[in-house]
Amino acid sequence: MAISNSSAYYAVESTQSDDMGMKSYLFEKQNKKTRTCKWKLMLAVIVLFCLFLAVLIIIFIGLPLVVKYSICVQEKIVFTHAGLPNEPEYFTEYYFPAFRNLYVPVADLGGTTKHVLGVWHILPVEMAKIALNDTSFDYGKALADKKYDVIMYFHGTGESRADSTRKYQLLSYYFHIIAFDYRSYADSSKGTLTESKVVNDCKQLYFWIRDRTVANIYVWGQSLGSSIAANTVLKLENENIHPKGLILESAFTSFEEELYIFAWLPWFYITVVKPLHDNGFVFDTASYLKNINCSVMILHAEDDSIVPYRFGQELYKIASHRTGTTALSVYHEFNGSLGYNHYYIYQDPFLKYYIMCCCIFLVSSKYIVGVISQKNYSDIEKFDIKGVRNFYINVPRENDISDNITLGLWQILPQEFLGDFIANDEYNYEGALSDNNYKVLLYLHGNGQDRARYADSSKAELTETAIVEDIVYVYKWLKNQTNSKIYVWGHSLGTGVATHLISNLKAENISSNGLILEAPFTSLYNIAVNNRNDTYQGNVTYHLFEPHGYMHIEFLEDCDRFDKKIK
Repeated sequence: MAISNSSAYYAVESTQSDDMGMKSYLFEKQNKKTRTCKWKLMLAVIVLFCLFLAVLIIIFIGLPLVVKYSICVQEKIVFTHAGLPNEPEYFTEYYFPAFRNLYVPVADLGGTTKHVLGVWHILPVEMAKIALNDTSFDYGKALADKKYDVIMYFHGTGESRADSTRKYQLLSYYFHIIAFDYRSYADSSKGTLTESKVVNDCKQLYFWIRDRTVANIYVWGQSLGSSIAANTVLKLENENIHPKGLILESAFTSFEEELYIFAWLPWFYITVVKPLHDNGFVFDTASYLKNINCSVMILHAEDDSIVPYRFGQELYKIASHRTGTTALSVYHEFNGSLGYNHYYIYQDPFLKYYIMCCCIFLVSSKYIVGVISQKNYSDIEKFDIKGVRNFYINVPRENDISDNITLGLWQILPQEFLGDFIANDEYNYEGALSDNNYKVLLYLHGNGQDRARYADSSKAELTETAIVEDIVYVYKWLKNQTNSKIYVWGHSLGTGVATHLISNLKAENISSNGLILEAPFTSLYNIAVNNRNDTYQGNVTYHLFEPHGYMHIEFLEDCDRFDKKIK
């Protein structure tokens, strides 16, 4: 059938009209989706902005206000103790040798409320060996024994007394350790936590220790515990009760200074620092230290990421410039490359020597017979050293105007003998010196320190020849007192006297067992090696110590390798 031109035209026009309608519909639909997406995007931006604004309000307004007005929040900021074990069985059955778990009652300020503090009493190593094989071992009697002094250990925040067992292992070589938990920590009683109340608890625990021993008590604090320890010592000294020494490990100058990492918060002082101070969270270690009279040792690591080591330096400046006391102030800073950070200073191999030196501990395996000087050394008590005999030797001298020269000496017992010494008012030092189980160390000090013909030694000609003749006489006197090996240790100028002494002894066919030269004048190692041709001559060893700040007269603190060699 034939189709007219008119019909074809209308068919084409209808098709084109339908296509345009479809495109218009699709375009309108796309625009609607776009408008919807834009609205959603704008809504999302608004929501995110509101959330961001809310976060800013919470951080910069809400949190400061909460800290300012909530004592509970302040308490949790300072005394972090959530998640610590609190079951008595945990502390009673803890895997650690030779300790007992105790609960010591203390009264709150005002005496209205009673609390108990969870306490560990850890035995010294020598006593621990006995206790491990004796189920009836009397810990109370052991604590009363004056042979070992006591450390009262204050842990840091967020810890319990069970978190420093590796440190206790080191300290137990020399001390009884009393480690405890503050109120509300671990298995101690719950109570309000303020600095004054915690310090009051600590004072009572100190009294509890004092009632059970007459040995010296040292106070050791770590981090926040160092400030509590310093405040406790200050409060005790104000009551005329004097701990033997204070050790501050990783300590801060004040809690305000420590909190300055948050100083970017607006109104920081008004909303954080002042409310903490007003509510009894002060912890002004620097202020306490200014008024403490006992000896102080400060330990800090350069890489401490929690308490910057500059705080330790500042505390040492304060301790070393205290007025009204001649007590010792010592600072040990540990190189950042060692990786001790905030908690691991106890890993340092020389820490035990720092403890020995600061706490006036004696060399544990040898006798020391040293020629002394300066002032009057006959009053041993004022030096606060145990097991020391002051005596004098008359040295005949043909060329001096007087008939003889009197030399002042000290004999210091090995640490193992101190228990017998303390229990015996008339200790037999001569008999102890004749004991062949212990070596003898004859110490010759440097210039300006302790030397024959100084102070309470006789005044006479000061020449090298005369001094060496005196020391030769002392050496021969020692040989007549004991069959033990005798080692000669010289420091600085004393190294010249020591080598001259050995040379004179050799000329008389008197042999010595060893010579130690500390900080000598010249490079003696190569000379000693190159000139020792006889096969019967002993070995020569040289130890150069890495920079630890020991300067010229503190080498003994770094004598771990020497100790191994001489044994």
